[in-house]
This record gives sequence, C-alpha cells and structure tokens, in this order.
Amino acid sequence: MSTILVLLGVLLLAAAATYVLRRDKKQGKSCCGGNCASCGACHRCAENAKSKQAGQIAC
Repeated sequence: MSTILVLLGVLLLAAAATYVLRRDKKQGKSCCGGNCASCGACHRCAENAKSKQAGQIAC
C-alpha cells in the first residue's frame, strides 16, 4: 500500500513539474534568466545573442 502512495506522489510531482515547464514555455519565460549575451548554454540563446549583436530583433 505504501509503495502505491509513494508512486502516486512521484507521479503527482512529475505532472506538476511538466505543467509548470509547459506554462512557462508558452509564456516565453526563459529558464536561464534571459541574458542570452552571457549564457551560451543552449543553441537558442546563442542565436538570440548573435541577432542582438547584429541589431536584429530576436524572437
């Protein structure tokens, strides 16, 4: 019985994390703070930094 409760708890936490991540992505929030010029952690951040340096508007 306790195994089932633990499993349900883990599934609930995973579902909550998925919900929060999807909601933040839809709202355009960045997990790295949005400072793409100094980030370099992901491909999208690198592209945003290059376009900002070139004077283009990033998505």
